[in-house]
Amino acid sequence: MRDRFRIGRGSSPPRFLERFMLNEGNVSGSTFFDMSELSQILPTLEEKFSAVGKVLIYSKEKDTRILLKTLLEIWGYQTAETDSLEKSLSVVAMQKPCLILVDSILPFETHLENIRKIRRNKLTKEVPIIVISGFSQPQFKRLSMAVGADEFLVKPLDFDLLENYLQKNIEGKTKKLH
Repeated sequence: MRDRFRIGRGSSPPRFLERFMLNEGNVSGSTFFDMSELSQILPTLEEKFSAVGKVLIYSKEKDTRILLKTLLEIWGYQTAETDSLEKSLSVVAMQKPCLILVDSILPFETHLENIRKIRRNKLTKEVPIIVISGFSQPQFKRLSMAVGADEFLVKPLDFDLLENYLQKNIEGKTKKLH
């Protein structure tokens, strides 16, 4: 069970969870954790679940937004979500995300124009953009990258690859700012 449990990126679970896992979930007759440990446990959990950055999710599809929001929040990111370009630019102005996830839409030309508009905006000029697309042909990736996308992922998503792209682009942006 220990190998399947993951809090954050590569970290081990707090001691009380280790005891729980070793106990196979059986807490009868045992102490789940001592109250004296509470002050040590809470800051540890807070640190592990603290957000590492805000990611804007821009998708017309509600199910896609819910999936990505849930996944990113499990990984420790704060999220904002929108279903239109206008709302996305408004969110960018107010919340200043460190990365934008764009779910491509039909027609593909509209998708390309949306990336161009995001890149032309002075607030989003330097914000990394990761495109998530059902268009798997290489020319769609080339066109998206040519108009300003930083990464391009094809559906169905490889979640490990998405997590790597998020880390790479957010850490890269943070290093540029400091």
